[in-house]
Amino acid sequence: MTAFGNTKVKSLSDLEFSWNNPMHLAVSTANNGTSAAVTVWDMRFSRTPYHEYSTGTSGVNCLSWNRSGQLLASHTDGTISCCDVYSKEGLTRAWHGDLGVTWTHSENAFATLSSKYGVRLHEMSDQRIYP
Repeated sequence: MTAFGNTKVKSLSDLEFSWNNPMHLAVSTANNGTSAAVTVWDMRFSRTPYHEYSTGTSGVNCLSWNRSGQLLASHTDGTISCCDVYSKEGLTRAWHGDLGVTWTHSENAFATLSSKYGVRLHEMSDQRIYP
């Protein structure tokens, strides 16, 4: 068994392995009154994160990683964010719902799940999200 980082972790909410690098694991935190984050770990170097980005005060309830290295995060406030992990750039943030998100087999389309709107398909083009 391998433990990553600090043993006094925040409330964790989801994890997702990279399609590009099977040694990379993204872990998200739930909202526990502090700033939520998504942390990417390289399992060969478990003491220091490969990359971490703050998601603001809203917790993350679901992660989805596509083959291009883009990581979607579904937030408890009804937004989604997308980060290109390997270029370490935040791409976009948009409203969608509150339950989950997953990439389709296409590199630029994904589905969201909302308690209010059900399942919706979205397309990402030019770093923007379209319903």
